[in-house]
Amino acid sequence: MTPIRKTQQVRLQRAQARRRALLKWGGVGLLLAGVLWGMSFLPWALFSSEKEPADTSASIQLPEHEAVQQESTSAMAFSFYESLPKMAVKVDVEPLPVHLAQPVVLVAGTFGRMEAAQKELQRLARKGFDQLQIRVFEKAGRVLYQLRSSPLDNKLDVIRLRNQLKKAGAQVLVVKLSPAVDAQASHP
Repeated sequence: MTPIRKTQQVRLQRAQARRRALLKWGGVGLLLAGVLWGMSFLPWALFSSEKEPADTSASIQLPEHEAVQQESTSAMAFSFYESLPKMAVKVDVEPLPVHLAQPVVLVAGTFGRMEAAQKELQRLARKGFDQLQIRVFEKAGRVLYQLRSSPLDNKLDVIRLRNQLKKAGAQVLVVKLSPAVDAQASHP
C-alpha cells in the first residue's frame, strides 16, 4: 500500500468508529427520551377520572348535602382574566401632598399664531380649564404663543391636572421653572 491509501484507510476507520459510537449513544438517548416521555403520561393514566368502576353497586354513596357541596365547588371555577376586571378595591384615603423642590408649569400647547392659541384656550375653557393663560415669548426670531398653567409646587396637583388636560386632548409638557423664570412669571 502507498502512504496515501493508509491515511485514507485510517480516516475511514475513524469515521466508522464515530458512526458506531453515535448510533450506540444516540439509541440510548432515544430510549431514555422515550421512557421519560412515557412517564409524563403515567400520573394521568393512574389518576384519571374517566374510568368507571366495574361494579356500580359497590360505589360509595355520599350524603345529599355533601354531594351538593361538591357540585357547587366544581362550578365555582376561578378565572383570573374574567374575575379580576370585575373586582374593585375602594380605599377611603386621601393621598398626602408631595411638595416639589422646584415649581413646574404645565404647557398645554405652543402655537405660531395668536388666533390658534386663543382657539385652543377657548376649547379648553369650555371643558373647565380656566386656569390656563397665554404666554408670549420669542424663540429663534419667531414669536410663539404658549398655553401655560400657573406655577405648581404640589406633585399630586401636577399629575391630576396633566391627566385631565391629556384626557381633554391637549399635548401636555411639564416644564421645571428656574428661580429667574419664576420671578419673571410672578412679575409680568
